[in-house]
Amino acid sequence: MKLNIEGAIQIEIPSEFKTYVSEEHFANCIQCGCHLLDDDKEYFIEKIVKDNQVELEYAICTDCMEKVDIKLSDESKENIKNFMESRSTNMISNLILMDAGETDYKKWLESCIVTGEPFANDDEYQIAAHCVGKKMVLSIMPYKISFKAMEQMQDLLSAQTKEELDNFKKQNLDLPPELFQMLTKKPFVFV
Repeated sequence: MKLNIEGAIQIEIPSEFKTYVSEEHFANCIQCGCHLLDDDKEYFIEKIVKDNQVELEYAICTDCMEKVDIKLSDESKENIKNFMESRSTNMISNLILMDAGETDYKKWLESCIVTGEPFANDDEYQIAAHCVGKKMVLSIMPYKISFKAMEQMQDLLSAQTKEELDNFKKQNLDLPPELFQMLTKKPFVFV
């Protein structure tokens, strides 16, 4: 699950990708608990935001992400791959920013990577970043996905994959039952 980061610019992890509560770096993987802040440790950060409030956030190391990915159905992976490829124009803009040596990460987050639509301040969305230690990698990531796009992607997931994602949330996210129920009804898609 490690991504090729050779040649990609790495910047300090900005506040949007630090923990909401303490505004510190995510120090540990949500699943295995490994330390994430070593210079060569790769991991992903994901957050779901609504009305400028973080509803869900976590960091997961690439090894654990790979273990989760293996459990997802081939059908779901193929559906998501085809869906994303059909919208590759929006992803290409992130690669153009990378190739141009752009260092303003906010340019990656101006519009939905799936729909290409710009965001308003109160939109509901998911953001994701690829990090190494205390640095964020500027490549295809970071990116922002609108709620509308997450719903479209959720419709492409098999029952098996939806069950695996619910299991992931149950096992790894320390949520009160009412919040877990709310998030189970909302689209949740891994990077």
